[in-house]
Amino acid sequence: MLRALGDYILRGRVQAAAAISLLTFASWFLPPLTYFLSGAPVGLLTLRRGGLIGAQVMTVSLLMISLLVFLVRMDAALGASFAVGVWAPVWLCSLVLRYTESQGLMVLAAAGVGMLFAALMHLLVDDVSGWWRSWFLAWLEANLPAETAQPYQKVLEAAAPWLNAMMASALVASLVVTVLVARWWQAGLFNPGGFRSEFHALRLPRLLALPTALGMVVLGVTGVKALPLVQDLFVILLLTYVFHGIATVHRSIYGRSLSRVWLVALYGLLILVPQLLLFVSCIGMADSLLKKDRPGGSGSGAG
Repeated sequence: MLRALGDYILRGRVQAAAAISLLTFASWFLPPLTYFLSGAPVGLLTLRRGGLIGAQVMTVSLLMISLLVFLVRMDAALGASFAVGVWAPVWLCSLVLRYTESQGLMVLAAAGVGMLFAALMHLLVDDVSGWWRSWFLAWLEANLPAETAQPYQKVLEAAAPWLNAMMASALVASLVVTVLVARWWQAGLFNPGGFRSEFHALRLPRLLALPTALGMVVLGVTGVKALPLVQDLFVILLLTYVFHGIATVHRSIYGRSLSRVWLVALYGLLILVPQLLLFVSCIGMADSLLKKDRPGGSGSGAG
């Protein structure tokens, strides 16, 4: 099915715009998959056909979505929100990956998008923590009974200083995973096995590892409070090393011909114990510090 859909998207601009528009519309009713369903086709198209065609198709898709929203009488801003919040970042990161063949640089580009989002929130909103707290409280009141929402309200109060960093990190994670899925999709169509070698080569520059490690110690161990924006940017930078760490684990398991059960166990533990993400990021930082940077990408590409 994915092969047939990929072939259809890459057949022409009209087919691509129609598929992206329909998948985006469908994603509104599947919130957990919204970013993936709407963004992965844009990523595949941009990776395979280039930035100009990707931009042209996004423009046509925006017109189609706007017409569809008008016909079903939904919020007119939905199309623009997807174009700015999903398609444009996926398009940008896909371009970085297309021309560098370096998933590490793509992750850094996604981090840049997240940092820009965090910075804009601080620029446009006087009390960022309070704004996010009010937003989540309004959502809880609208979607949950009062007695069910109360425990979450207490959690929000405690997490308020970190909400902006968490939302920016969620954006970065969604963006990276979506572009990686698009790359995997491309490799499946044109270069089976190419994604694995490129993902195993995912590494971040050593230059960033030591400051990130020191920042983690200062903020986490000593309890020293940083400026809110600095704190948000550090959390995003720390997240990038989670992807580096996951790639390192994949590379180690594959290199030692170990069972894939280890990978299943890894992802299961990360879901059950999210705090382990910090440990995985430490694996990424250690790999970055102990090995020399390799220029460019893996050279394998995805076809």
